[in-house]
Amino acid sequence: MVHKILHSSNLRHLPLAIRVIATSVISPNRKLDDLERLQEYSETAPAAQRILLLPIVFLSLDPGEIPDPGILDERELVVTIDDAISKALVAFEILYNIQLPKKADGLGADLWPRVIAWAQWIDTYSHYITNSPALVGQTFCLSFLGISDTIAQNSEIFQLVISEPWVWGIIGQAWTRLPSLTDARQRLATVRRLGRFFFHQNGLSAPQNFAELVDGLGGKLSELGQLTVYFFDEVVPAADQPIGMPYLRYLKSGFNLVLHADQALSDGIVTRAESCSEWRRSLYCHKIVRVLLRAICSLCITTFQHTLLLLRDCFKLINTTLLTSFGFTDLPAAIDDGLIRSLVACTLSPFAQDLQPQLEKYLVISFPPRLHDYGFLSSLVRALNGLVDVVTGDRFKSSEVRPIWDVFLALTHIPSTVLEILSDRIIARASSSPVLKACDNVECLKIKEEANFRRCSACRSCYYCSRACQISAWRQNHRLVCASYGRLILSERNSPPTTHRQRSFLRALVDYDYRKNKEHIFLRHAIAMHQGKQPITIYNYAKGEAQIRVKTTDTFTKLDGPEWDDLLLRARMSGGRMRIDIVETLDIMGVNYTVLPLRTDTAIVDAEFRRMVNEFQLTQDHFLAEKVELIKRIQSLASLTESPGFIEFH
Repeated sequence: MVHKILHSSNLRHLPLAIRVIATSVISPNRKLDDLERLQEYSETAPAAQRILLLPIVFLSLDPGEIPDPGILDERELVVTIDDAISKALVAFEILYNIQLPKKADGLGADLWPRVIAWAQWIDTYSHYITNSPALVGQTFCLSFLGISDTIAQNSEIFQLVISEPWVWGIIGQAWTRLPSLTDARQRLATVRRLGRFFFHQNGLSAPQNFAELVDGLGGKLSELGQLTVYFFDEVVPAADQPIGMPYLRYLKSGFNLVLHADQALSDGIVTRAESCSEWRRSLYCHKIVRVLLRAICSLCITTFQHTLLLLRDCFKLINTTLLTSFGFTDLPAAIDDGLIRSLVACTLSPFAQDLQPQLEKYLVISFPPRLHDYGFLSSLVRALNGLVDVVTGDRFKSSEVRPIWDVFLALTHIPSTVLEILSDRIIARASSSPVLKACDNVECLKIKEEANFRRCSACRSCYYCSRACQISAWRQNHRLVCASYGRLILSERNSPPTTHRQRSFLRALVDYDYRKNKEHIFLRHAIAMHQGKQPITIYNYAKGEAQIRVKTTDTFTKLDGPEWDDLLLRARMSGGRMRIDIVETLDIMGVNYTVLPLRTDTAIVDAEFRRMVNEFQLTQDHFLAEKVELIKRIQSLASLTESPGFIEFH
């Protein structure tokens, strides 16, 4: 016994004219024209009348009338085949227009097997269909997605739909058509239908279903990443607009999809050449971060239930794509795309205190180690300048998480100041101020304008004031170490690569911190030299603000190799005109060390150090007694190096 809704006796409740046509359709001699009239009626009839057409759909999708694939090439049967298929396609169109009851136990068990049997056949053999192309070919997947969504309004049928792996392949095909849809209403309807399927855990959590979805996309995880971003982009409204309740559900659907993709790839359910990290890279390359930052701004002014959970989901997905080896270097682009704006929006939102861990992830952990980076700092300053009215407003000042911002903004003060100074220098340099270089021939070490220097064309790291100096340095030692140069010393051969602006900014930042802490550095140098050791100064920017310490070449063991040995040799032979300074930075891959030699055109500092070493007993027993006088001498030396005409630069 079939469900009572599917009984042909229900047709008696139709209007007389439609009932006559319906009665003809269920007869053995039913005609396609009559079925098409019922389809036209289903587009305008009241919802209660449309349900009465279900018996027509049920009978028209009789699996017994599905053509045998073995006779498809028998042209004398083509009319019969086309007629059966056309009736099934029209029945699908009628079904598409029917609003099924949400609760009708047993209806799905009777109707769904017929729907999927015909759908699978049409999808497989659509190239044989010569008539009624409305639901076949390129559009069949979109049409069937709509049909599945329509009949899935019944909870029982929906469970049958999402448990069928083949359906997920069709969903994948429909998903690939989404970007090409030009009709806004059709695109919106497709997003809504996809979101309905992605939302339910029981669908994509089945390994075979997810595998079929990827196959429907063409078997490419890169395509999955691109379409996932497109789905999010369609769901998230423009900036500064709250997200409506249905779209919150679709947004959650997108996060469910990513979760299942991660799980499937981690478990090896989908075997492809691409790895899980490449799936994440695909998300990143297709600008998932930009879309999610827009989502955060919208969620911060949305007050529906579960908004906070979605905000955390946004940050979680951003973190796992942005704070990676391939995303970390593009933090400036993320800031340009609205990262700072999103963090400010969180600060002003009702969820500020709940989002404190997410704010700390960036303002305390991720951002400070990048303040030495020219590109990052430039983007940060632009973003903060664009939000100056907001961050100086009363709402921002009264936020519970403002102390986190206060600490971070304090860290940005020195780098921002140096950035401004450097910008002024660049403007001035365009007209008058020259750039100085020091000759890398230890027998010369002359300082001149950069335009007068020759650069080694091989290592691109060493400069010489003349051809004679370049030949001399080559014969001394450079020929033995040239191939090694550029790994440690700040140059365009560094890895990761650095731009000219980045190198100029880093030199300016280190130079600023050196001059600010010169007396402390000189004191430590004097102590090291008294011990007969060669001092090196380390500027650690891992926490944003420079942490300066002085070590000696025998106690600093982080660097080695021909380039390092040659730098130490040149420093020893320079008579104090070249000192080794090291910049220590932190990124997603770990700690990085860059050598930034301090150059001067005179040995006066080194000579004064040696006089102090001879005059003072810098042992533990005598240090405190002589400290005051030593500090006075060091202050005097530091003042001397700041006098006009004294050249000293990194």
